[in-house]
Amino acid sequence: MGLFRPGWPAALALGFCLFAGELWAQSAPGNSLVVSRTRILSETVPARDLRERETDLRGDFRLWVQAHQQLLDAEELRLTELRDVLPKDEFEVRTTAFDQKVRAIRRETQSHEAAIQAAFREARKNLLTALYPILIDVLKVHGASVIIDADQILIAAPEADVTDEVIERYNAEVELIDLPNFEDLGATLPEETGAQQPRATPGQQ
Repeated sequence: MGLFRPGWPAALALGFCLFAGELWAQSAPGNSLVVSRTRILSETVPARDLRERETDLRGDFRLWVQAHQQLLDAEELRLTELRDVLPKDEFEVRTTAFDQKVRAIRRETQSHEAAIQAAFREARKNLLTALYPILIDVLKVHGASVIIDADQILIAAPEADVTDEVIERYNAEVELIDLPNFEDLGATLPEETGAQQPRATPGQQ
């Protein structure tokens, strides 16, 4: 017969959880708090607003790419139609100019994409930076010595979780995080396409 009988792993796991809960109840609530950083960075008003504006900025970038693609497609079609009409030298000049335009737009696309990603990183960093002063104050208010991220622990007493309190304070104390609109990044749509212009972010209309 083996050392462990069927069903023992589950029993041991349950016993461990109960034991950990007892230890937490005896020592942790007065010294440690639990906060879900995931919830704060997804459920708070500034976080939701930033997520919506990131979506808008991505949409504006797609509009910009589509508009330039339409412009290039139209110009390529005109070149195709002129292939048997223009003298060979003139056609080659136009073809070279078109190729240069394609490369320039490709470089500009990569530049805008990098700028957008950098703006996202900076905004998300600011979102997280605004959280720390609140956590420090909550720590002092509760007389705790440490705050643990809920995603990093196995079990905790419910009364140790102060995520709702932190979310309420975050909404009340933290302003909306700044995120540039597409035009602030130096991008404009080509007028030839007549495409929809990018949206302005709140306060910039």
